[in-house]
Amino acid sequence: MLSGSASTGDLYDMAIVNNQWFLGGAFSGYAQRGGINNLTRVSSQGTIDTMLVETYTKKLIYVPTFNGGTDAAITNVYAFNNKIIASGNFRYYVSRRYDQPNRQLKDSTVIDTIEVRQLARFNPNGTLDKTWRFDPNATGYGGAKGKSLPASNGFIRTIMHTDGKILVYGNFTKFDDASAGYITRLNADGTIDATFNPGGAGADFVISHASYNETTKKYLLCGTFKKFNGVTSESLVMLNYDGSVDQSFVAKSLLVAIRILQNS
Repeated sequence: MLSGSASTGDLYDMAIVNNQWFLGGAFSGYAQRGGINNLTRVSSQGTIDTMLVETYTKKLIYVPTFNGGTDAAITNVYAFNNKIIASGNFRYYVSRRYDQPNRQLKDSTVIDTIEVRQLARFNPNGTLDKTWRFDPNATGYGGAKGKSLPASNGFIRTIMHTDGKILVYGNFTKFDDASAGYITRLNADGTIDATFNPGGAGADFVISHASYNETTKKYLLCGTFKKFNGVTSESLVMLNYDGSVDQSFVAKSLLVAIRILQNS
């Protein structure tokens, strides 16, 4: 990427679709271009993609071509089937309209919002993909028609698999109004994966980090939990792909670990 002014805030993740980079984070501008809500599109050379629009007073201005984002930070960005999936602890999808007047009939930028919680799929131009985790018949904020599925009752982090499934973990006990012990997994279509830990209670407290090994097909979780599926797992546990506890993994206590280090 070429050196430049870059973003006005933090960048947390990126994904590539058709040689274009989609950057997610907590920022409102990139390369001295405003009108951004935590997600934007740049070329492989780092230049932001812009388009010419006509305002209410017939003024011509350049704005980001990617017209979509969220009301709060995006922590993870994924590319799948030529679309962008973003996750974070946001509540709304945000887009801009530049052809609307203010009360004095002067140019004004209108911010359109749609209630979308924590997970959203974007088309490459920034529009919201309403075929994924979205109920067009539900009543959203302010009586608007259509909103996303409920997602979790706390904060989340995510991991996407190559088949499009998404592991969701964090600090929550419900996901899409179903009980969830601080972890769940979604199918590629955004629905809850019923094959993941069926009947299991999950963790008994917060999962702060998760990783996945594609070779062994196992997850490693850490957090402030004491048990997972009723099995004593002091802050650290390994799961099989189906979400069951891998009981062959036994984490050593901190005291034992210190002694091993002292004797090594």
